[in-house]
Order: sequence, then structure tokens, then C-alpha cells
Amino acid sequence: MAASSVILLSAALYFLLSLKFAGPAYLQDEIGYLAKAAFLAGKSIDAASSYHAGYSVLLAPLFLLTTEVSQVWTGVVALNAAMWVASLFMIQRLIPVIYPSVRPSAMLASVAGTATYPAWPTLTGYAFPSPLVVASILLCLLLLNELKERSWRAPETLAVCAGITFWIHPTGLAIIGALTATLAMACPKTERTGLLLKFLLITSALVVTYKAGIHPWINQAMTPDGFQPTTHYKTYTEVLRKLLDPAVIGRSLLRLMGELSYLTISTLGVFVIGSWLLIQKLRAGLSSQAAVLSLCSLLTLSGIALMAALQLETYETANDIQHWQYGRYIDTALPLVLSIGFAHLAQHLKRPNAFLGFFLILPFLAATGLLLDQWSNAIPVNNIFATPAFWPQYLVETSSFFQWYLMGCAACAVALSAPRFTMPAAWALATTLSISAQYEWHQGILQGYSRPTALPDIIKDNHAAGSCVAFEKPAALEVPTLQDERLNLYAIHLANMVFVRMQPEQWLKECDGPFLTYRPDSFKGNQNAIPMVREMDSGLYLIEKREHLNHAPYHLPEEPSSLTVNRSKEKDYLSRTLLHRASKDLSRHTQVGVPGSRGLASTGNTGYLFFGPYMELSKGQYRLEIRATAPKTDTVVVDVVNARAGRKYLQAQICKEGCSADAPVLLDLTIPDNESSLEVRMHVQRSDTVLVQSVQLTTLEDHQRKAP
Repeated sequence: MAASSVILLSAALYFLLSLKFAGPAYLQDEIGYLAKAAFLAGKSIDAASSYHAGYSVLLAPLFLLTTEVSQVWTGVVALNAAMWVASLFMIQRLIPVIYPSVRPSAMLASVAGTATYPAWPTLTGYAFPSPLVVASILLCLLLLNELKERSWRAPETLAVCAGITFWIHPTGLAIIGALTATLAMACPKTERTGLLLKFLLITSALVVTYKAGIHPWINQAMTPDGFQPTTHYKTYTEVLRKLLDPAVIGRSLLRLMGELSYLTISTLGVFVIGSWLLIQKLRAGLSSQAAVLSLCSLLTLSGIALMAALQLETYETANDIQHWQYGRYIDTALPLVLSIGFAHLAQHLKRPNAFLGFFLILPFLAATGLLLDQWSNAIPVNNIFATPAFWPQYLVETSSFFQWYLMGCAACAVALSAPRFTMPAAWALATTLSISAQYEWHQGILQGYSRPTALPDIIKDNHAAGSCVAFEKPAALEVPTLQDERLNLYAIHLANMVFVRMQPEQWLKECDGPFLTYRPDSFKGNQNAIPMVREMDSGLYLIEKREHLNHAPYHLPEEPSSLTVNRSKEKDYLSRTLLHRASKDLSRHTQVGVPGSRGLASTGNTGYLFFGPYMELSKGQYRLEIRATAPKTDTVVVDVVNARAGRKYLQAQICKEGCSADAPVLLDLTIPDNESSLEVRMHVQRSDTVLVQSVQLTTLEDHQRKAP
């Protein structure tokens, strides 16, 4: 009863903590699952992807109820929390099978420790299939246990569960492989051949049905004629071909070591204890149910870790810190191992575990840290969402792998040395640090990179539900990722429309709604196509047909954030006013600024007060206007650059005589060739006191035209 209460309370906390998140943060992965859910609910949405549709089936009813993203998101969080409830109850059933002597107090401690693993509340707030994958793996283990109880008869239900796991995520192959190996080793010889044939026939049929039938059908149905669906997963052939290179095998093994090190540190060593106990169950053979479940659990975890390492090795860009210790996939196979480790610790509180902490964990972590520092050449960027549980970076933000791993080892040793006293305190501290860091990271993405502007609302205010919204999606290599993913985001925010790719000429003839593009010059000579809105950060244009503008009043927000709007409905208005960022827009890209009612203020730190927005700009002459307040200083520096390409077009110390908002700083510059990722930056020192009201970039011709 107490353990069940802990489960329900934990899930309720997951739900409540994640309610503040109201939309997708990762605009490839999450949009991939949400778009397929919208399609399965009958929406017309052009957003096909490589992501599997099993999780989307679960989300599809949400889009039948509403297309408001905030309401859909409440449903996503609720479903995720419900899946954690199911998973924790399944763990509660599995623990006594593997650990028959577990006392009620140890069971309670095991469930409580597993339920408070930081990855679970972290993942609840995202539209990722991890909660469903965890539940599917645990259900397969329960069905495997029942199959053993039935003397290995009737494996059909188990086979269906394993096959459907692949429909949810490609790592479902790991559970299929683990179950196949377990059945081959544990099943009596008299039953083995028939049972394996049934199991493999059903799982193979389900995998092939999805891979060759359902998945391509969904993607083709979501993709208009004349276009190709977007794919990002490497094929199995590409992965296997890579394995012919010894260097790839070496790097994959190093990634595998990083994944296991992450699990060790994130669980404060409990993963090692649980794994060791499961291995101990195998010593007496596979005659017991505990041994069979232990083998399958260990094989599943190993298979998922290996799949992640090999898959990441096929991507040339997978070289950030998180790619060498990727935790998000392997966490899905952790719950049972973690629960057994906690059960053992709680059952033997008086037994010191310092030996395990110091002499087993230390050498492995130290060696992994040294090897990663020496051979990985990792870029010092870490998307902490890929390590969703405890990680020493939460304590020391910048360090080497070796130093982080030593800190992690010290945390494990302290937690395990006297578990009665140190483990509860260390676990509570690690959980608190992790959830705090992860939620801050999540909120930062939603408030910055993934925050929608008012552009979808403008479309919905001026066009009826079901109207065509056409868009032009440039090739991935031609534009920054921000531009490509912006369209992904709006596919979900415009799920009540017909969101579809079209060529400009096709839009003019066939579409009754607006056109979204990064290339308004496609309509340069067409007086029927009027650019009405431009996003400052992405450079995305909203084009309307003049006949629509003449037919009814066009509603625009009074003070749109991060948008330049064309109230005049003039054809070339937006081409003259290229950038206008008020202080709250500037605050989306700041290192050392704080937004306020009077402007974006420096905070007494050295860094960029503002930067971005990585916009496209045609060659020509321009004027930059900055309204700011500051005393005399020669350390406030403004530049206009393409930092990625190493090109600089302007650099000036703008406040050598002081700056006043009443006398804006005017700077002229020339862009000799078309630019694809231009940003305007202001760098300040600790000693500077600066308040910025706005930044505007216009064509020099427009300034001269307006001059008296």
C-alpha cells in the first residue's frame, strides 16, 4: 500500500512539475512525433520524418479533441505521467520475482528510489517516446515471466509486445534481440525450436510490416506530390558498413563506455550494484525465473547502449560532449536494474559498501574519463537533455571528462560508503540538482529558440480553419537550422489548417491562404503577392495575396514581439525595413543582459549584451540605428558579422562620448554579397552600464528617401 502511494504521488508530481511547459522544445524530434499524431487524427500536415509512429498513435486522440498547442501539451504531460505510473507498478511486480527475500521496507525504498530517478520527471515534460518505451520493455519482461510460468507455451503475446516496441522506437530491436537470445538459452530443448520459430515469425512480421509498409505509407501520405519526405536516421546498411573501419569500432566502444559511466554516475553507483546482483542470479543457470529476467534485462540494456553508440558513430556531427555519454536511450532499460540495486541497498543497510565504491567504480570511471579526453576530441558543447539524470556538470559547468568522472566517482563512493546515512541525502541532493538544472534548461529553450512568435496567430486571425497554408522549405544545407525548424514548429501551431509545401507558382493558383518563405524575392515582380510579416530572428516571411487583403480587414497585433509587420500593405515595405528589435526581442539572444520596462540592461558582466538574429540579407548598403543609454566609455563595441563564416562588416565603439536614447547611433555599412547568417552584436565589459531600447537595420536608400 505504501509503495503504491509513492508511485501515485510521484506521477502526480511529474505531472504538476511539467505543467509549466506548454509546447515542443526540440523542433525535429518532438515535432516528428506530434506531426504524425496530428496526421493520424485526420489533420493535413506536411511534416513527414524518420520518427516511428507508435508513440504518435497514443497522442493522436489529443488532436481530435483540440489543436491548441497548450491544451495538447497538457494531454501529452498527462499521458507521460500515466505511463510512468504503469511502469512503476510493473517494477513493483517484478522486484519480488528477482529478489524473493525483499522485505516490505526494502520494497518501499526500492520503489521510492526508482520513482525519484531524475530522468523520469525530466522526460515527462517532452513529447518523446521514452515513457512508452520503458513501459513496453517492462511489459515484455512481465510477459516473459508469465511464459516461464506456463512452461514456455504460447509465446504469441510476448512476441506481439516485442514487435510493437519497434513501432515505437528503433531500439525495440534490442528487446527483440534480447528476448530471442534469452529464449534460445533458457527454453528447454524440447520446446526451443517451435517456440523460437513462433516468436521470430511474429516479431519479424511486425517489424517488416512497420518498416516496409506502415512507416513509408504514413510518410508518403504526409508528403505532397513532387516532394520527398524528410529522413534523418541512417540505414542499417550504412551502420554495418561503418563497422568495417577499425577506428569506428574503437570510437563506438568508447561511446559505450561513456554511456555506462553516465549510468554509474547518474545513479550514484546503484546501477553497478543492480547489475552485479543480476549477474549473480545467472551463476546457478537459467532454471529460475529470476535468472531468466536478469539475463533479458541485462541483454536489453547492453543492446540499447550498443545501438546508440553505433548510430551516433554514423553521424559526423555527433561530436558534442553528450554524444560520448548519451543517456537518453539507455535510461529506458534502466528501471529494473535500478530498482534491484535499491532493494539490495535497503535490505543490507548495515553492510558497508565502500569497497564497491572505491575499488570497482573508480578505475572504470577514471579510465573512461582519460580515454575520452585523449581520443574523443569532443566539442565543448553539452545538450544536458541527453544526460537527463544527475551529472557533475551541474556542479562545475566547465571541466574535462576526467575531472567530471572523478567528481562522479567521489559522489558514488560517498553515497555507497554508509548507505543508511549517506545514500538518502546524496540521492535527494542529486535529484534536486538534476531536476532544477533540467527544468531551467527546458524553460530556456522554450523562452528562446523554440518560442513561437505571433505569426501563427496572425494566420489564424485572418484565415478560416481548414484554409491552405503553403510553405517553401529550403534544402537543409542552404539555410541555418533555425530556419528549417521554424517551419516544423508552425506545422503543429497550424494543425487546424492544411499545412503543405508548394512552389510559388502553385500557391498563386491553388492555395486560398498565405505563403511562408525565406525567399520573398520569388515574388519580386508579382504585384499580387504582398509580404506582410517577417520574423526578425529566422527571416521567415508571411506572403498574402492582394485580393485577400482587399477583400477584408487584415488584423495585425499592435506591438508584435520579434516581428516586422507591414501595416501599409505596400509591396516593398519589408524589403526596406529589414530589422527592428525592441528590448524584449533583444533579450532572446543575450549573455549578460536583463530585460526590463525601460530596455535591455547590462548586469555588470563581460559578454554580449545582445547578438543574433542570424538573418539572410541581400548585398547592398544599409544603415544601423541603435537607441541606447550609457555614460562615456570606449568598451561598448557593436559589430555586424557572419561569425560562422568569419566575415565582419562593421565594428565601432559607439559610446565614446556617451549614448542617449534621444540621439540614436547611426552606422552605415555595405554588404558586398548576399549573406545567409548575419548578426548584430553589442559587447560590453564588467565596468559598463548600458541600457538598450531598440536596434533597427534599414536600407540606406530608405533612409535617404525619408530624409527631409
